Amino acid sequence: MEGNNSKTQGIALGLVLMAVVVTAGGFLYMSRQQEQARATAMKQTQLQQQQQEQQEQQELAQPQAAPATKAAPAGEGIKTSGCPVSDVGAALGVEVLKGHAPCSAGSGAGIEAVSPTGIGGKAGLQERDVVVYANATRTECPRDLLTEISASWGKEITLTVERAGKQVKVVLPAASAKAAAGTKTASK
Repeated sequence: MEGNNSKTQGIALGLVLMAVVVTAGGFLYMSRQQEQARATAMKQTQLQQQQQEQQEQQELAQPQAAPATKAAPAGEGIKTSGCPVSDVGAALGVEVLKGHAPCSAGSGAGIEAVSPTGIGGKAGLQERDVVVYANATRTECPRDLLTEISASWGKEITLTVERAGKQVKVVLPAASAKAAAGTKTASK
């Protein structure tokens, strides 16, 4: 009987060991499955973040047109609206793109439309020009351009614009700048 007990105990011990091995194998399998699921989820999250960043970069690279503002002919009153796009447009007699306009220099203040009777039109600004410098100051957006125009009123202002991939100088004569300065002061 003792021999049968030993055999039974040996079989029972073997079965217990097999159960432990099977259970451990199951846990390993499940943890690998979970690890793979986490890795897949992380890859999907990273891909979504990259796609979102690319979309945001594309949206930033595409300038949006400013709300339509009437280009002011030279000598008419310039009203300050608090919006650099509208104020530049009024000062120069042009419509300016809102935000950064892309160009080979990086970005600038994009000209969307030009009034032939406005200061900018008379000086030679053209539709689709991108102002990259005002005097020697780098201009990356309408606010930069407005700042330099405001600082230079009454003086000749030299704009460097990118036109069809080439840089061109456009000079706003001192008389035009004085006229804009005079009407700017009068409307405050």
